[in-house]
Amino acid sequence: MADLPKHARVVVIGQGGIVGASVVHHLIEEGWDDIVGLEKSAIPTDIGSTSHASDFCYMTSHDKLTVWTSQYSREFYKKRGNYIEIGGLEVARKDDDDRMLELIRKVGSGKAFGTKAHMISAAEAKEKFPLLEKDQIQGAMWDPEAGLVTPRSQTVAGDLVDEAVASGKLKTFAYTPATKVLVEDGVAVGVETPKGTIMADHIVLCAGIWGSLISETANVKLPLCRSSTHCCSLDLGITSKAQAKTSSIPYCAIRATPLTCAIQATQRHPRAACSSGVTTNPPNHVL
Repeated sequence: MADLPKHARVVVIGQGGIVGASVVHHLIEEGWDDIVGLEKSAIPTDIGSTSHASDFCYMTSHDKLTVWTSQYSREFYKKRGNYIEIGGLEVARKDDDDRMLELIRKVGSGKAFGTKAHMISAAEAKEKFPLLEKDQIQGAMWDPEAGLVTPRSQTVAGDLVDEAVASGKLKTFAYTPATKVLVEDGVAVGVETPKGTIMADHIVLCAGIWGSLISETANVKLPLCRSSTHCCSLDLGITSKAQAKTSSIPYCAIRATPLTCAIQATQRHPRAACSSGVTTNPPNHVL
């Protein structure tokens, strides 16, 4: 493996995840080069959030920035052949009127920001996803532009990194954690690692929930906190998009309320992820 350079125009901390991979992709699109990517694990990451992401993409949210970045991400993945626009549900239980009102409000926000989300009945939701218990829900939000990153965001991140390395504008260093950000006169100027120190004109921190551990070495507080998502798996025997189309289970994603299991039928390995639906909008694929 090549030695760590002494200097780079840009150092990206957390190169192995979708955020770091996307940052480098877009920097190169804008004409940047001499970029070095550092990653504490493998590239693509095998321990970070990207390695076990649900890969849901929902377009609708209450803020315009999240909607815009989600729509951008959808088109970005589509152009790369990494997106299946299968639509998605977000349901409200019968005993949760507050949740139902929230979905109605979210549809209003979505329409204001240009999404196609709309409310549907429990019966319509059941038609779209027969595994739902119709008598347990009072309605749902249907987002026809929602979909899934495929084969996985982890794989997509790896592809983006490979393309950047092939361009000659990125050098990557796996299993090379950043241990300290060097600061001079209030400006970040370099990064210490177990393999040496690299100075940089610009440093981009893409370490996710671990970002604050690195930023604190430069006396910078990041407003980040961890969140938990309950997951389980269900074998649906679906291994391809063709099978999904002929299956009795519609090829769609579902994001549910807390206490309700959300099952997504995908074209991946015969498995469907379950998520409590805490957050699935991905506003992290653009600079």
